[in-house]
Amino acid sequence: MTVSETLEKQTTEVPEEIHPDIVEAETVEYLTGFDAAFLPIPVPGAAEFEVVEFYAGGTSAFHIWTPEERALIRGRVTLPIWVPTPQLDNPSQVAQGVAHTLRALGIPSGAKPYRAVMWDMETSENAEWLTAACNRLASLGYDSYIYGSVSSVFKLPQRSGYIVADPTGEVHLYDHEGVVGTQYAFDVQTLGGAVDADVYLESIRSHLSVLA
Repeated sequence: MTVSETLEKQTTEVPEEIHPDIVEAETVEYLTGFDAAFLPIPVPGAAEFEVVEFYAGGTSAFHIWTPEERALIRGRVTLPIWVPTPQLDNPSQVAQGVAHTLRALGIPSGAKPYRAVMWDMETSENAEWLTAACNRLASLGYDSYIYGSVSSVFKLPQRSGYIVADPTGEVHLYDHEGVVGTQYAFDVQTLGGAVDADVYLESIRSHLSVLA
């Protein structure tokens, strides 16, 4: 069963006490993706993982993907990740750095709809810092998705949507208002190494980028 089939089954199952003829099935489209500190080589295929989340920058990033790594995902649908250090970074300066990096990667500012970056906030609850950074980034023509753990991410502003770390190992979209994606499994083995597996609402596709 594919990820989309699994999630569609979850949204259309009918409780036994309700007659199925009176329940309308909810059809929701999904995207699959992966993220990893280093790009696995060979790169996992788009048939299994359509979206590649890559580390574009940030003072707390363990490894910013190199030009050689990015060259191997040209033509793939991507979501750039930025890992700030809110207790140290100036939010306005960080946002300007994000915009500069995205433009340098060929991701246009002011596209309609705006292309997005994912802020990797981990367990940070610094909503004031994130609001300032996202507001400045929006003024420069980019949207923001917010990633973090279940325990902390919902204390942050939603912006364009939450991407939640909930590694149960089972394909699912975390049930909470504003969630557009879920990191549902850690250390999934591929031929090139381990990745973290993600699922997203299809509706975010227009905010993603294709590296040229």
